[in-house]
Amino acid sequence: MRICSRNIRKLVHHVDDVIRWDYDVLCLQETDVPEYEVGSVTNTLKAHGFNIIWADPTNLSRGGHGRRAAIVVKGPTPPVSPTRLIDGDAKWLRASGRWVECLVPCPKGSGHIHISCFYGISGASDRTTMEHKRIEVIFAAAMVRMDQYNRNP
Repeated sequence: MRICSRNIRKLVHHVDDVIRWDYDVLCLQETDVPEYEVGSVTNTLKAHGFNIIWADPTNLSRGGHGRRAAIVVKGPTPPVSPTRLIDGDAKWLRASGRWVECLVPCPKGSGHIHISCFYGISGASDRTTMEHKRIEVIFAAAMVRMDQYNRNP
């Protein structure tokens, strides 16, 4: 199974690239898809044999609400979003709009892979900004969530 993680910088402009790339799973950050275009992008990918799990909506840098991260899976069997989130960290991560996770079926029914995708915050590398503090909190919650994978997908 071929898995890739990358910043796509506006998925709306790169849907054809995603379709052309030879990966089974793509973890995409910086998708910046406005809410009014989510359905169109989803339908285009589905028409080409892909399934997509979106992060929850969040504010986009240029205004409006949209999706910042997504996991795209090739094949007819859709990935499954975990429904049992065991603590506030996992729920908070999902609500941040910067975290998406799913269970991807392995070939030939041999199990699944738990995949997550996390998109940071622009400007967070400057330790003097609030974004830096916010990204530290998001990152800590992500570490707690990943530690839970083997116990509670």
